[in-house]
Amino acid sequence: MTRTRDEVAKRAKALELRHPDRRPAHQARPDYPQANTEAVYQRMKTARQQQAAQYRAEGRQQALQIVGKANKDGEEIRGDADAQARQDLRRQLRPGSQLRRLLSLDGRL
Repeated sequence: MTRTRDEVAKRAKALELRHPDRRPAHQARPDYPQANTEAVYQRMKTARQQQAAQYRAEGRQQALQIVGKANKDGEEIRGDADAQARQDLRRQLRPGSQLRRLLSLDGRL
């Protein structure tokens, strides 16, 4: 890259063109005092920690919603299953049913 930049600069000079220096930002920045650098770093770190805390809180909220819905759905399924089981048992224990005769609840043998 240095060779390319030097070649372009040489050709531009031959044509009497100005060639601005287009160095990457990290090379063009001035050196700041250590105290400033530390303060900037601490602000960045605090911002990232706050964002992470927000993401964790949102995740906990979503987890609670998911678990709550799962519990509700589970209770509905168990309730439906219990109702179906009671209905089947009533049907099987009605007078004259095979199970009732087998259990001798009709008074017959």
